[in-house]
This record gives sequence, structure tokens and C-alpha cells, in this order.
Amino acid sequence: MSPRELIKPWVEYFAQKDYERAACYFKKALELDVTFIAAYSALAETLNRMGEIDQAMEVVQKWLEFDNNDALAHATISRIYVQLGQIEQAEKELAISKFLSSV
Repeated sequence: MSPRELIKPWVEYFAQKDYERAACYFKKALELDVTFIAAYSALAETLNRMGEIDQAMEVVQKWLEFDNNDALAHATISRIYVQLGQIEQAEKELAISKFLSSV
């Protein structure tokens, strides 16, 4: 099964707020293809909704290792920094996201 096929059930699980099951699919997708950026985005959001902020941060940091020019990754990590109360770092990441979105 391809990584893209693995994440298809996510929509249903995510809509049902079955975040643990959705997270499992994204983790499996990343085991098959560590460069599958969409899975990083979805896994980070899923973990965030589960309250697993530290794990979500790790996922986004890994995502940025593969694509440091992804505006969504910087916006996502900015939001996580806000949740952690690290406003200055959040503002830096948001500025990067806005810059990348305008290029």
C-alpha cells in the first residue's frame, strides 16, 4: 500500500475525532516514505488536537528538515509556539511563513 493510500481513511477518522487512529495512518505513511510532506502536516495537526503538543512540534521540526521553505510548516510551528507560550519564536516563524507565501 502506498503512503497516499494509507492517509485516505484519515478524513473519516479525523471527522469522527478518532485522532489516535488517524495518527496511526500518518505514522505508517511516514514509515513508507519519510519525504511525504502531506503526512507531516496532517500528523502534526492530529497530534495537536490530541493535546500532544511536544510530539506535534517534533513532527513539524522533522517536516522542516525536508522542506524548510514550506510556508505551511512555518505557520504550523508558529501556532505551536503560541500554544507553548513562546510568543517571540512564534512571531519569527509567522514572519518566515508570510515571506515564503509571498515569494
